Amino acid sequence: DSLQRDANFGLLALPRSSLNGKVQTTLLNFSATSNPVSELRLAARVRRYKRDNNTAPFHINAMAVSDRSIVLADSATTELNPFTKDNAEFSANYLVMRALSLTGAYTWENWTRDAETRNFGKTREKGPRVALDYTGMEWLSFHASYSDTKRRGDGAYTVSGTEITDFRRFDLADRDRKKTNFLATVSPIDKIDLTLNYQVADDNFPGSQYRSEEHTSELQS
Repeated sequence: DSLQRDANFGLLALPRSSLNGKVQTTLLNFSATSNPVSELRLAARVRRYKRDNNTAPFHINAMAVSDRSIVLADSATTELNPFTKDNAEFSANYLVMRALSLTGAYTWENWTRDAETRNFGKTREKGPRVALDYTGMEWLSFHASYSDTKRRGDGAYTVSGTEITDFRRFDLADRDRKKTNFLATVSPIDKIDLTLNYQVADDNFPGSQYRSEEHTSELQS
């Protein structure tokens, strides 16, 4: 009732009755493998995911805030936020001995976003990964991996009006990530599998005041 008495109440009406949303996604996957010798397996994987929001933009004249007040021209238009995400990995797996294999890999992840609505137009993350796998016993398998990746933005970070100057958004800020993972599966009897997954990740954001560490462990059966 209080908003109805506002002189700008009539401006809250939406400019059209339906969003008429239209979003188009494209997914491409490519992989290739080779065994130049019996103990060595080479692999390459490339993935592209593209999201295009083709919904026609529209303007709103006013917005209700906390059901207490009406703000004029709160949003000039809709934000479509299209993006493209590219992932690639090249790996080599070597059979060190029976049931024990060592893998070395190098990974890339590139994001292309709408620079007008995000702080960066492009971010790139890349780095090496090593893994050790053991399957020498019927009742026990073991996997351990370690990765060290660095993410950097293309150009200067644009601070938005809602951010503190020396802080950065976690999904866009420069990041150095070290991640260790241990996975063991034990099968004491045929119908029972016990899985222990322990993961430690250390994220460092060199361009921000934030520092973050994450430790997780999981037991499944």
